[in-house]
Amino acid sequence: MWIATAAEMRETEALASSEHGIAAETLMENAGRAVFDAVRRAAPGPSPVAVVCGPGNNGGDGYVVARLAHEAGFDVSVFATTLDLKGLPLEQEQRCRAAGCKVSDLSDPSARGALKRGHWPVVVDAVLGTGATREVSGTVAAAIEAINAMQCHRIAVDVPSGIETDSGEVLGMAVMAHETVTLGLPKPYLFLRSGPGFSGKWSVADIGFPQGLLERPTGVRLAPTTTVLPVRTTDSHKGANGHVVVIAGSARYRGAATLAAQGALKAGAGLVTVAAIEPVIAAVASHVPEAVFLPLPEDEGAISEKAAPILIEAQKAWESAVIGPGLGLSPGAGRFLRALWSRWEVRSVLDADALNWLARAIEPPVAFCILTPHPGEAGRLLGEPATAATVQSDRFGAVRRLCETLRRPVLLKGAYSVYATHGGPLTVNSTGNAGMASGGTGDVLAGVIGTLLAQLPPGFWTEAGWKGALWHGLAGDLCAQEIGKIGFSASDIAQFLPRARSILTT
Repeated sequence: MWIATAAEMRETEALASSEHGIAAETLMENAGRAVFDAVRRAAPGPSPVAVVCGPGNNGGDGYVVARLAHEAGFDVSVFATTLDLKGLPLEQEQRCRAAGCKVSDLSDPSARGALKRGHWPVVVDAVLGTGATREVSGTVAAAIEAINAMQCHRIAVDVPSGIETDSGEVLGMAVMAHETVTLGLPKPYLFLRSGPGFSGKWSVADIGFPQGLLERPTGVRLAPTTTVLPVRTTDSHKGANGHVVVIAGSARYRGAATLAAQGALKAGAGLVTVAAIEPVIAAVASHVPEAVFLPLPEDEGAISEKAAPILIEAQKAWESAVIGPGLGLSPGAGRFLRALWSRWEVRSVLDADALNWLARAIEPPVAFCILTPHPGEAGRLLGEPATAATVQSDRFGAVRRLCETLRRPVLLKGAYSVYATHGGPLTVNSTGNAGMASGGTGDVLAGVIGTLLAQLPPGFWTEAGWKGALWHGLAGDLCAQEIGKIGFSASDIAQFLPRARSILTT
């Protein structure tokens, strides 16, 4: 499913009319009906409902909702931020009144007072739509403030009023929706900046656009919720299911190698070798007895530069590598990576400190690599003045710049991880939850992607990034369901990878 900007949705609406003869009124009726379906699901039978309408097409959708609710026996109160309407919104407002709905003008202080004092189980926000770009003020701001103050279930039409569609930026203030029914296609705000926090649970309503218009590439897509993962034949053996080497850990960060190895094994790697210094190997061995170990020389608690020839000589044994978790930033670790990458030919996941050393101008390997930065690491890779905050303010733009600059696929981690490949569309991951915001989850993800790189055929290596994020996020969602929303660990996520796999491939 593609993710469409406000301009792209306007173009889709225009094409629906010009090429398919679908009237704007039909789309508005369908939009209102979809939102009314959400009202019926949220309301305990026909009950009081408030619908707050603005002057544009979003308000027109709201008038349709109000009319349909009234006709179905709901006690509907309609509030308008203005009665200076034109075109379809005016027609829908007139139809709403003709059906028996009373419309109160919020420019009247008594109407504003009634809205603030009202007690409705459900309130529909149809004030501002995808065209809003300026900071809210006046009656609109008063309406948003009143909606947020109510003890009710808030349903937003297409976009919570006060959220800028393409950026997710709050335009001064915005409706804090419990549920958003977005129309036709998902919009960028659902994944960017403050948008996810204001949207609540969201769904996409089919309002009658021809399927061909919805399948036009927009440059950003949502990862599919089912996918093809590598299959295991009945006569397979461990040597046929990929050998992943995990080059990770230091005396200070011993658990990172353990978690990456767990991620790789639980994702189905036939063999996992942990190449690390002795203290790290001892830690991993106590938690991952299935792993194979390659001890490496140590330099002040980190892998020594002398380890590079050992790994280079052995590299033909491995199909893929996970490099970086817990390596540290000691000078010796930097010398090791510089020496290793100068002759490294194994396709790899570069994560954590491997990325921090890239940011310090160490040349990456010539081998195929997927980079998996979190926002702070992405900021360092982009260089000054890029920081985690600037990356978060434009996640789509940041991951595109990183991919084009480094000429390698990049998975920008975080809520709704975003994956970029050179010349391809962005892929936004929709699995995962806030409980995953804890140490070590990225190490497990690196192991998952490492296994996919080991098992996927060459033409599909670039898919390992978004497929790994989808799979890992679903395992986190299963943790939240089975264990609790907060407090599950990275190790727990690894344990749920097999079950998540079975769901994705069903």
